Amino acid sequence: MNTTTEQITQLQGLRLRPKRNFVNSTLTFIRKKPLGAMGGFILIGMWSLAIFADFIVPYDPLALHPRDKLIPPDSMYLMGTDYLGRDVLSRVIAGAKVSMYVGLMTVLIGTGIGSVLGQISGYFRGTFDLLVQRLIDAIQAFPSLILALAIVAMLGPSLENAIIAIAFLNASNAARVIRGATMAINENQYVDAARALGASHVRILTRYIFPNVTAPILILASITLGNSILVEASLSFLGLGTQPPTPSWGRMLSSEGRFYMEIAPWLAIWPGVAISMAVLGINMFGDALRDVLDPKLRGR
Repeated sequence: MNTTTEQITQLQGLRLRPKRNFVNSTLTFIRKKPLGAMGGFILIGMWSLAIFADFIVPYDPLALHPRDKLIPPDSMYLMGTDYLGRDVLSRVIAGAKVSMYVGLMTVLIGTGIGSVLGQISGYFRGTFDLLVQRLIDAIQAFPSLILALAIVAMLGPSLENAIIAIAFLNASNAARVIRGATMAINENQYVDAARALGASHVRILTRYIFPNVTAPILILASITLGNSILVEASLSFLGLGTQPPTPSWGRMLSSEGRFYMEIAPWLAIWPGVAISMAVLGINMFGDALRDVLDPKLRGR
């Protein structure tokens, strides 16, 4: 009976240990990286707005109310209204859905493709690596925003084409970073031992290379997310990203925010604050995540 009780207690302890370790790790992260934790809370808030936007918005972000146009912030419209009588708060919340969707898709597509390409390039090297790196050098020779503008101009202004352009830029950056990490890992003795035992290239890449470049991929994805949101806002500001009537932070700055800056400054202030908070929160969380996951910075 005592043996059975001890086994049950041990099993319960094993079940609770991961939760306890997760809670302790989270509390330690908050205590040691308060700015990173603040950025994480901002990121969680932005994702919450994006996911539950349809249930949070006080008004329909596309509904027109000509009688209520250009009303300053008050108790009824907390962020005021635009030149068509649309609630700015509702449009800012709805714009979070667009920005987070663009950021997520560009990071998944760009970082995913770039990571695979970087691992293959850094592992096999040779002619393939030379061709890939020269292509990346040619891509990175142009400013990222100019190149994104050129791609969207060729494909046509739309949200999907903006995602393709931003993902293309993210892929080139990810390929360069992950290639360097793969080359360093490829020199370790356990990779040589696996190769000597007859392990295939696919097995070495999936079993030994990929698990060790996961941390750089996560760090790169967290940092790239903020830049993707900023580039999307820039493209929408120039009329090449999100198309009306879909609410977008960059589009709000470009249309009503720019033309009504003097008589209705709130039209530019609130979308600008949303973009700044999102990018700042993501960058703070990404820097803290880099300090935690990067062994070279862990002791600082």
